[in-house]
Amino acid sequence: MRYIKGTCTWRLTYGSEGPLGGYSDTEYAGDIDTRRSATGQAFLWGGAAISWGSKMQTTVAASTTEAEYVAAGMATKKALWLRRLVRELGVEDKPIVMHCDCQGAMAMIQTPASSNRTKHIDVTHDWVRKCVEAAAMSVTKVRPGEMVADCLTNALRTDASKTCRAALGLTDGVAHAARVGVLAPVHKADRAPDAGLSEGQSGARSDVAPGAAATAAAQC
Repeated sequence: MRYIKGTCTWRLTYGSEGPLGGYSDTEYAGDIDTRRSATGQAFLWGGAAISWGSKMQTTVAASTTEAEYVAAGMATKKALWLRRLVRELGVEDKPIVMHCDCQGAMAMIQTPASSNRTKHIDVTHDWVRKCVEAAAMSVTKVRPGEMVADCLTNALRTDASKTCRAALGLTDGVAHAARVGVLAPVHKADRAPDAGLSEGQSGARSDVAPGAAATAAAQC
């Protein structure tokens, strides 16, 4: 109940011109029974998250690098779907930038050569490399403290949790109500009581004609 009371005004806040981008992360061998790893992914557009999720991997990874590589492959499927969606909305088609905090996984994605330590990885995860080669997406390195999807796979300290929360665009609705828009309607308590009223008036908007106000009231 304390958690619900403290977060009931939080909402996703959009409004910036941020491009479509994604983050993928993993918790290596997090399941103590099966030793499978968990994959977390988050995609941001317009300054806040539009898609996120956490899912257990179907195979057991032999190393952290392999788990991160598999997570990148799972995130690529969602990334390409979102890219097609954005293109259908009339937005300029650009490669999606995926963020990864594992140097080994990035080397596997960007280098087509295989080795004895990586040749056992299922080919279904290798197509992320093909997407990078086809310029459908690119991969960039981020520091562990900047991995937005970290909150989807690990229990974080308070400061790290706040950092991830802010990066996902999750804000306090009262403080940022002006930027919320349609996806999170502004409550009456979030509005200033006399906003838009001229001096000396208590109920009528100074910028709305009486006839227009009556018409709007009839349409509600």
